[in-house]
Amino acid sequence: MICKPTHPIVVLGAGGQLGQEICKNLQSRALPFTRLALDITNRFTVLRQLRDLPASAVINAAAYTQVDFAEVDPDICYSVNAQAIYHLVEACRLLKCPLVQLSTDFVFGGDRTRQSPYSEDDLPKPLSVYGRSKLAGEQIAATWPAHFIIRTCGLYGGLSANAEAPSFAKTMLELAENHLSLRVVADQRCTPSYVPHIAQAILKLIQTEAYGTYHITNAGSTTWYEFASTIFQRQGLGVSVIPISSADWGAAAARPHYSVLSCSKYASVCGAPLPSWELALKEYLDYRNSI
Repeated sequence: MICKPTHPIVVLGAGGQLGQEICKNLQSRALPFTRLALDITNRFTVLRQLRDLPASAVINAAAYTQVDFAEVDPDICYSVNAQAIYHLVEACRLLKCPLVQLSTDFVFGGDRTRQSPYSEDDLPKPLSVYGRSKLAGEQIAATWPAHFIIRTCGLYGGLSANAEAPSFAKTMLELAENHLSLRVVADQRCTPSYVPHIAQAILKLIQTEAYGTYHITNAGSTTWYEFASTIFQRQGLGVSVIPISSADWGAAAARPHYSVLSCSKYASVCGAPLPSWELALKEYLDYRNSI
């Protein structure tokens, strides 16, 4: 059930930054569906639109990502991130093709003493409704043997509706235009990841039949405070970055204090790890400065 390099691939969530980048890489092989074109929470619609397509894989980049709002309205979060995956599994059984389910580092975080990268074999302990919904989606996707579950983190640098998609990096650069100082959380360590790198890595992985769960991020780790400081330094912006705690920030949903993912499994299957977050950030800023 290998995903052949010349065969079409269904991309759900094709209007989001990762979905759009995957479609860009696939070019004419992409069978894109935006949220408006296909409501993945509707079983009848999913089966009607997907069951007869000549697809060699279904990539689900659609997700509900309003992490804080999910705490007050969990039903919509679970309907998109978990219950809809039953319909995609059913469609993939009919198509006899792999399901590629995108997930998140937010399935971890419950181990508050953690200081070493999580492997795919570590027990997830999500802290938020969003994290629990994505974990539930993983578990449903795994009921179809031909699955790739891909956890990533802190995406930035992709497009959405042909403009740069919202991200932490974009927000920092926009805020720097009108602020001399910014307060940024300093007690959450993770790996912000550059969308073009993640999209290429996903497409490389799914050409194998090495089904299972994978972590795919840029290499290394940082905090949001360090990441913001590096952005401003490299752009030559005189913005003072003030470190604050997650408690000071006061978000509705708890975030992991440490959610760095070990990507050694991906590297062993595909031959090499992704570039470091520092090199990825340089590539992003160089591209942004060139347009």
